[in-house]
Amino acid sequence: MANELLSEGKTKKIFATDNPNEVMIEFKDDITAGNMAKHDVIAGKGKINADITENLFKLMEANGISTHFIKRVDDTHVLAKRLSMYPLEAVCRNIAAGSLLRRIPLFKQGEVLEPPIVEFFYKSDEMGDPLLNTSHIETLGIATRDEIKDMEEKLRKINGVLREYLSKKGLILVDFKVEFGRDSKGEIVLGDELNGDSMRVWRASDKKILDKDVYRKGGKIEELKAAYEELSRVLLGD
Repeated sequence: MANELLSEGKTKKIFATDNPNEVMIEFKDDITAGNMAKHDVIAGKGKINADITENLFKLMEANGISTHFIKRVDDTHVLAKRLSMYPLEAVCRNIAAGSLLRRIPLFKQGEVLEPPIVEFFYKSDEMGDPLLNTSHIETLGIATRDEIKDMEEKLRKINGVLREYLSKKGLILVDFKVEFGRDSKGEIVLGDELNGDSMRVWRASDKKILDKDVYRKGGKIEELKAAYEELSRVLLGD
């Protein structure tokens, strides 16, 4: 199925394939928080995250947003385009929650953010994923101003598509994180994943949390698995 292990993160492994422009992504059952301050394994989580990522990346492709997704291989493996990744986490926030409240106490928990807030963070556990503005990114040579603008535009389009889709499913998209990279043609495309590990999602009827925040806030493993299973059920059907 796959060859050399290229990299291993907290929740995924990336393998080389016989095609130099493609990689195999394995979704692990691991769950972490606080830069590995918490770490557990949940049986079946890898499949759930692969299911949701496949569903949402196909949704993006159907709406004109290029992704690295090629095809699903099995329960926990996805074949994808090999990208040259920007070392950035691109975040879009529709509702005030999480680190935004700690960094900028001018916002209130649950406040609707209009227009949505776009932020970039340098991807580094050792540095604590520092927040970067456009000038930081450009001066550090991470991306040009045009590339940053392209990523911002794509992020806002992803947000529009995703927020509308979840709303029709009775869900609220609080915020989400994505990563971008360049493919073999030089196009900036959506990479990484999109699921309960990288989104904050509430059930609209009662604001019940259906994402990784259950774990961050000290919920039991069983509660987190139930939340992920519900999110999968709502998005994909039974």
